[in-house]
Amino acid sequence: MSATLYGVGVGPGDPELLTLKALKTIQAAPVIAYVSPEGGDSLARTIVKEHLDGEKIEIALPVPMCADPSHGQEVYDRYAPEIAAHLDKGRHVAVLCEGDPLFYGSFMYLLERLGGAHPVEVIAGVSSLGAVAAAAAMPLVSRNDVLVVAPATLPEPELEARLRSSDAAAVMKVGRHLDKVRRVLGRLSMSETRYVERAGMDGERMLALSDAADGAKGKAPYFSMVLAHKGKAPAFDVPEGAAIACLGPAGLELAERLKKVLPDSRIHYLNGEDVGARLRALFQKGTPIVGVCAAGVLIRSLAPLLKDKRVEPPVIAVAVDGAYAVPLLGGHGGANRLAQAITALTGGGAAVTTAGDAMFGLALDDPPKGWRAANPAAAKKIIVALLSKKPVGLKVEAGNAPWLTDSGAPFTEK
Repeated sequence: MSATLYGVGVGPGDPELLTLKALKTIQAAPVIAYVSPEGGDSLARTIVKEHLDGEKIEIALPVPMCADPSHGQEVYDRYAPEIAAHLDKGRHVAVLCEGDPLFYGSFMYLLERLGGAHPVEVIAGVSSLGAVAAAAAMPLVSRNDVLVVAPATLPEPELEARLRSSDAAAVMKVGRHLDKVRRVLGRLSMSETRYVERAGMDGERMLALSDAADGAKGKAPYFSMVLAHKGKAPAFDVPEGAAIACLGPAGLELAERLKKVLPDSRIHYLNGEDVGARLRALFQKGTPIVGVCAAGVLIRSLAPLLKDKRVEPPVIAVAVDGAYAVPLLGGHGGANRLAQAITALTGGGAAVTTAGDAMFGLALDDPPKGWRAANPAAAKKIIVALLSKKPVGLKVEAGNAPWLTDSGAPFTEK
């Protein structure tokens, strides 16, 4: 009868985070196997080395650390028969895995090759995700929050799309993608961010995301992660008294949900009435308009009234399923924030098109609550300069303006 193949999680790096069950399994197994970089030491073996007696059979799997996954698959193909031979001879094999064996773990590749023919037991370990949250003293999620775990290696548009609907995010494998991660989180208004490198290992560091990016010149170690939360402020830092215009029964349910998160808002059910006249009357009163309808309805209705963007109220079109909120007018007069508050509720996307927001997650003439623009007229010139990659100096006290320092804007220090 075949012996058992164990996938043993040995934790993120600190030997004291090795579980008792993992230690007992390793000590009892006559054979251990582990991934090691070509020409380097295995981190998994290093974590447990003080518990090895020198009498075990050791199988090192030299996996190339490169972007092409086929090289690693060739290594698993080559060594799986050797491990299987030990199992067939009645020798238990403990495969040492950094973190948890089945959380981005290499054990899954041996499981695919050997699991059907041999008994398997997986010993859970402290994952890198848990270690990073502990190092940052930052809760991952609470209550009904949705957490998305994504590798930073994804193309920038895909990474942003994956994180857009989440309440919290863990971005792994940061490495040379640090600047990309900062840009994406800035555009998504992730207000709480922590950067942690080498969690649970020697040299562990926890920094503000802006400090990590500045100090690393756009690069970070492979063993680094960014945790982020959207926070709850955007749902309240919005213009009050919005008119939620609903044109039919299909949008009424969403309108009722929006009313609960938009302060002092009121539903205007316009089905069967002169829609254009009602919308124009609200607009002329300076009432923010959230239309649960097609953007074209709002555009055709309000076009005759458009004269001065400095005094026009915000206007947003929201798809009846909540998938998109499109700020049509008054982006920097509260429409962008309204759209973001709406999509924080619906899990959809805010189609923000104002240049500074789209590129850097930044609106100098519409700062967050508690801030004001001393010279709003200069905001456009500054954003144009940033978009043109001209030097724009920024001087703030450390940690005093994260909405500026953590944005994706390429400010200089002079």
